[in-house]
Formats: sequence, structure tokens, C-alpha cells
Amino acid sequence: MLFRSLGPMAMLMPKRQLIVRVEPDVQRIYISSKEFKKFCTERQVMHKDLLREFKARGSYLGEGSKRMGKGTQLDYPSVRVYEFSFEKEDFFGIESLISSQ
Repeated sequence: MLFRSLGPMAMLMPKRQLIVRVEPDVQRIYISSKEFKKFCTERQVMHKDLLREFKARGSYLGEGSKRMGKGTQLDYPSVRVYEFSFEKEDFFGIESLISSQ
């Protein structure tokens, strides 16, 4: 699994707004929808097409609201997020990137 292979991660307090939240215990990643759309626009990719592709793979779970700093000392308000599951081994192709390094 991806997070087991990365080893222990240090907890550092961010200096900017959180745009990604990873919850390894439930195998979920939450990405700010605003930042996801910005990322896609900068690369001239249709974000709806990309989400449709991830949904077909079983990785994209939907859109909702999330407090990105929940459980930390950070008190950020809820933001709109896209929710992804990384239960599958090849989530976003990350496993192949890690194994090639």
C-alpha cells in the first residue's frame, strides 16, 4: 500500500491554506475543488473529464465539504472538496512512480 511504503511521516504545521487532506485510516484523499480546477486549467485539462475517468476506475467518490484542519490545531472553515479513495493499488499511478525511484 502507498502509505506503508513511504514510512513514517513527520507532522508539520502548514504555513498556508490546506488544499489536500489524506486520511490513511479510511483510505481517503480530499482535494480542494477550487485548487483541483485551477490545476486542470493550468494544464488545459477538462476537470470534469478527469473526474469521470477517476470515477470509472472507482477512485473518485464525489464532491462534498470538509474541514481540512480537523483534528489539528488549525481552525480552517469547511471548503468544497473532491473525495477520492486510494484502496486500489494504482491510485493515480502513484505506486508505479514510487517503485521506479
